[in-house]
Amino acid sequence: MKLGNWGSGGEVTGVSNWAAGRWGALLCLAWLAGPTVAGISEDRVLILVNGASADSQYAASFYRQCHPGIPLENVVLLTGLGDMTSSADEIISRDDFETHIAEPVRQHLLDHGLVDHIWVIVTTAGMPYRIADSTYPDVVQPHGGSCQTVMDHAHAIDAASVESELAVLWQIDPSLDPNHRAPLAARLVNPYHGYVSPMASFCSDRDILGRRETFKFAAPLFDNTRVYEGQEFSFYRATGGRQFCVKDMYLVARLDGPRGESLTPLYFIVRMLEMAARVSNPSHPDFHGYDPACSVVVIDDKTSGTVSDNNSWYNVGTAVQPSTYPYAYPTSATYPTPPNVGSTSLYRDDFRYAFRSLTGNADLPDPNLGEAVQAMGPGMIGGPVLYEPSDALVHWGVDPNFGVGGLCSFGIHQHGVSSEYLLTGGPGGTELVHPVYGAIFNSTESFNAVTFFVDAPIPTSAKQGLIWQWFYIQGSGALGHVFEPMASSVADNDLLFYNYFRDADFDGIGDMTFVEAAYTAIPYLSWAPLVVGDPLMRIHQVYGSGPGWWEGSICGTGAGEAMVGTVFLLSFLGLVRWRTPWRGRSVGWWFRDRARD
Repeated sequence: MKLGNWGSGGEVTGVSNWAAGRWGALLCLAWLAGPTVAGISEDRVLILVNGASADSQYAASFYRQCHPGIPLENVVLLTGLGDMTSSADEIISRDDFETHIAEPVRQHLLDHGLVDHIWVIVTTAGMPYRIADSTYPDVVQPHGGSCQTVMDHAHAIDAASVESELAVLWQIDPSLDPNHRAPLAARLVNPYHGYVSPMASFCSDRDILGRRETFKFAAPLFDNTRVYEGQEFSFYRATGGRQFCVKDMYLVARLDGPRGESLTPLYFIVRMLEMAARVSNPSHPDFHGYDPACSVVVIDDKTSGTVSDNNSWYNVGTAVQPSTYPYAYPTSATYPTPPNVGSTSLYRDDFRYAFRSLTGNADLPDPNLGEAVQAMGPGMIGGPVLYEPSDALVHWGVDPNFGVGGLCSFGIHQHGVSSEYLLTGGPGGTELVHPVYGAIFNSTESFNAVTFFVDAPIPTSAKQGLIWQWFYIQGSGALGHVFEPMASSVADNDLLFYNYFRDADFDGIGDMTFVEAAYTAIPYLSWAPLVVGDPLMRIHQVYGSGPGWWEGSICGTGAGEAMVGTVFLLSFLGLVRWRTPWRGRSVGWWFRDRARD
């Protein structure tokens, strides 16, 4: 008997030296690792509440019920903001953001001695989340925005998501002198981008106020094609001369959901948090966990179109190069501060790299050979991973025994796809996929977080899939953009899924919370990214629990579940060969009944 990987046609291929060696290396790491690095504790979370919004107040109250370890002093009541009655209310001016959100939060942190203690900030439905640009009003509009203006003036744009700006709350403080203040214009390199270490491993000597006066954001970053930090230079170097680090920032996530005339986001927020608890809190009365035997991660790549099939994220602030394998990704031990690296201009196809990292296969999947399906490699929570490179969207349609634990796609850029593909892209106009508890989503679409209003009159130029639709079909977490981000700013699927499903110490618990995994994937801060979902969600592996859908388990009970789990485990150990044709680009599953030699 030998271990093998499964190819696109279900054929067994040889295990590379790297993939084979990972078993021994990861088992040794698990043995030597000692105590597991805990997830982010509840008392590290700060909640922001719009005092004028009942939705915001209820969302904050329910979040504290879900996480009772968040003390009352960690709740900031904001005044001066209006209620949320239209998509225009989702936008706030730069001055009002500073006056009504940023400064009150800074003062609260100072008054309660929480500046360094807080690691995560939670914003709530009913709060604005898009900061209008001070110079170019067409960058952030109620239902869209201008792509061309961002492309032409990236070095001068100061629009941002509220959440992305809160991540650098102290670095953009106007009380700082200009030499040390981070510029509001353009993008800030995210110092957490590319890492595989949890937040806790950076923060033993956290000193935000003391360190911020040592940064010189205007130090040459040498780039005249990918403008960031308000600068344009002639060479491409991402973090030259700076020490801005993970321990100097906050991780910020939003609790929100679809809203409309007869639709309240509160229902979806409650369901989102319940699903997060069921996958990550063993003390929850309805704890379910993540069942790898009934959950698939779908990497829905494409082969052609107006948007490159290679997501053009470059090595902006990390040591990750196109040739870097996951075992060499930056850690807090190897790079306690962002490496002073020179970037290349090579594309890094994060769809294909995500498949490689999740499966442990040293070879990138060949998009010319069609779909490929393999089990996750050692040191991962587990389950099959589908790589599908055609222009057709993968949809739900065959086997009721499987749900989707993770989905990334190019959305409407995959040709002939409606902007409502998540809602109607499945058989007979049904939802595209069935997310399981803890399922996360990322798409390469510029305007996927432009509004949470379901009936907003979005113009054709901005008509794309929206992340509120993911929560409508029972997803648990998503990443999006509040205005045109430019391709190099799109979150990296490789880091997102690799860190979310990673279990290097083999304790059956994801090594990172959702918000940590999300921010390791985001190249820039003070820009367009938005993270939505319970930031503390952290998946627990539980075989035999079924796919974990809100309507209840579809996987069956007793012998049925046992059979599915047993076949999966045997196949993972190399005793049973398995394959899938993914007929009609649908999420189906069937097993071959021949034993492997």
